[in-house]
Amino acid sequence: MQRGNMAYRDGDFARATQYYRQASGFEKTRAAANFNLGKVSLEQGQFELAKESFDKALDLDLEYPLVRVYRARASLALGDESSALADLERVTKTHPDLSAGFLELAKLQAARGQLDLALEAVQVPRTDRTMVEEATLLSAAWRKQLGDLPGAIADLEGLVSTHSFRVPTHFTLAGYLLEAGDFREAERRFRSGLEMDPANAPALLGLAQSLEGQGKAEEAARYYQLVVEAGAPDHPLVVQANEGLERLKR
Repeated sequence: MQRGNMAYRDGDFARATQYYRQASGFEKTRAAANFNLGKVSLEQGQFELAKESFDKALDLDLEYPLVRVYRARASLALGDESSALADLERVTKTHPDLSAGFLELAKLQAARGQLDLALEAVQVPRTDRTMVEEATLLSAAWRKQLGDLPGAIADLEGLVSTHSFRVPTHFTLAGYLLEAGDFREAERRFRSGLEMDPANAPALLGLAQSLEGQGKAEEAARYYQLVVEAGAPDHPLVVQANEGLERLKR
């Protein structure tokens, strides 16, 4: 087991697999070795082998509930959605604080069109510092799909307050604000993101649209022109920028 772990840490999956298979032949390490073998197989895209290994590691599901989360991922990769759902529903009931289980369950529910259930499930990983960003972005996207744009904006505003270094979050929030017609706040968010990524063409376009929405025609035209000069004439962003420039001339 230790040799397998060392090989895994070194990125030598072939040796790790070899050692875990040897360890799976001993009663004392059988379940743990199969669990690790399943993880290696999953990371290598060997989903059938991963599923078989996790099946043999289910004795660990109370002490190491991630075995069911990983088995669900393997099942989904093999197209077995019902088995994945059963694993995730079970693990979230037996381990109500397992953020990874709730995040996977939420993603599956969203894929099945059950956005209300997905929103409920994703709130658990939003309290986990290692998953809060992904979970909050998903929460906001699903709220938006359900027509709750103010709720989506509130989710992202909370995330930006704690993860201000994440440029894409600024731009996503700015885009939502632009869609909501809050042009002044959209401008502020686009500018804060552009301070860290000044050449981001979609954000420059969004900033121009925010300025146009406030009647700041001269400044909006300057940013539209930057987008036009940065891309090919038939690029969708350039087309939109040219349309913006035409509107400002009227």
